[in-house]
Amino acid sequence: MIGWLIYDADNIKRNQFFIDRWIGAAKAEAITLKVVTAQEISYGFCSGKAFINQGLTEEKIDFAVMRAQHPLLSTHLEAMGIPCFNDARTADICNDKQKTYSMFADALPMVDTAFLEQNAFISPFAYPVVVKSAHGCGGRGVYLAKDDSEFRQAISKIYPDRIVVQKLCDEPGKDLRVYVLGKNIIAGMLRYSPTDFRSNVGLGGG
Repeated sequence: MIGWLIYDADNIKRNQFFIDRWIGAAKAEAITLKVVTAQEISYGFCSGKAFINQGLTEEKIDFAVMRAQHPLLSTHLEAMGIPCFNDARTADICNDKQKTYSMFADALPMVDTAFLEQNAFISPFAYPVVVKSAHGCGGRGVYLAKDDSEFRQAISKIYPDRIVVQKLCDEPGKDLRVYVLGKNIIAGMLRYSPTDFRSNVGLGGG
């Protein structure tokens, strides 16, 4: 069995530890997992038939693990009968913080959260607030604003993406990530940073 582990090229170095774990786990199951950048993939239709290439070579793969935000590529893989993890619908929701918070607002407790459009300039909550890009990941596009000036600076850095604003939690630098398979909780991980209000591993959190 052969699969692709798809990343954006500029994200591979910062995720190398995670990539190595993926490849090691696949090898233990006699699965060939190949790291492929989204930037070397082309896909579309030739003579009415869907194709996917790495460079100039058409590839035959059994599955793909999508670690980048390319919903059309995920949809294309699925249309070709190639399972994509996460699937395109799940990725569309989970890669958009506004959609994610909206979907789970009635099911899970969360800090007060507001959605703003691209050109917003007034904070919906008293400072300090956390300002996030709707499509940011790995702690990027996430800013702490303690006043109007910092709030507007954050908005300008996030533009042209949509915006999520949240009240700063009681314990900055900590979050609990829970892994769920189907309806079962598989594991939980408390992430912590002693130096940053963000706890992402890619930013030095542990």
